[in-house]
Amino acid sequence: MAQRTTRQWITAIVSVLISLAFLGASFVPLITSILSPPAPAPAPQETNLSGDEKIKVEIASFEKVLAKEPTNQFALENIIQLRNQIGDVKGTIAPLQTLVSSYPDQTVYRLTLARTYQQLQETDKAVTEYRNVLAVEPGNLTALQQLVDVELSLGRPNLAIDLLQEAIEKSEAANKVKPDSADVNSVRLFLGDTYLQLKRFEEAEETYRSVKVADPKDFRPILGEAFVRREQQKEEEAQKLFAQAKEMAPEAFKARIDEIAQPPKAPEVPTPPVPFPRNDLFPPH
Repeated sequence: MAQRTTRQWITAIVSVLISLAFLGASFVPLITSILSPPAPAPAPQETNLSGDEKIKVEIASFEKVLAKEPTNQFALENIIQLRNQIGDVKGTIAPLQTLVSSYPDQTVYRLTLARTYQQLQETDKAVTEYRNVLAVEPGNLTALQQLVDVELSLGRPNLAIDLLQEAIEKSEAANKVKPDSADVNSVRLFLGDTYLQLKRFEEAEETYRSVKVADPKDFRPILGEAFVRREQQKEEEAQKLFAQAKEMAPEAFKARIDEIAQPPKAPEVPTPPVPFPRNDLFPPH
């Protein structure tokens, strides 16, 4: 088994912090309705049609609905899902844009539009949509993660850090207007994880400490500190912190912590080839 990279460890941390951010939250998983099979739509009976042709018939049926009700949410979601099924990713842009403009309070549509732009390699448009999400929800972890990934991939780590620090400030301001409207600690943790990825260990630890001060019962900064120790080749200290994080964590996360706490295996050293015998070891007959 190959040794995990720092990026893989960061992904593990981020998956835990995002999962916890949504744990117990009350929201409608609208994206599921886009990606799941659509409900049957009225369509003319056809025979001997290929799979794609049948899907196109279904799309045409939903388009008839949109001709009468251009912002029909059900029809728009199903057209997006069906066009994705036949590989028409570009064809999902228009209905997604309609959903975004018609239902601006449902940021899942804008996030899906941004991801679609990324899939089409239209990075600038994706970045614009992610920033539009943050304008409404400054602590939206999905948008932040995608934007940070873009900045890091372009070799602009300082812009990634600035983005997260700005998100923390705006989330704190939002909470003053409407308490608990933004999960500031999760954004702080993401900042710490980004410092860790950049191997800026002192700043990572300082950020994790600020989370512990804000919420001493949160296991996630302990988990972050464990990864700092691991990156510093202090595995014994890391294991103690992993154990502490597991003890503090909700039951739903204990198995995941056990998984990511497994010590990284050293890369296998290939067995050197047997040297070909030298002639001087064999006297002539």
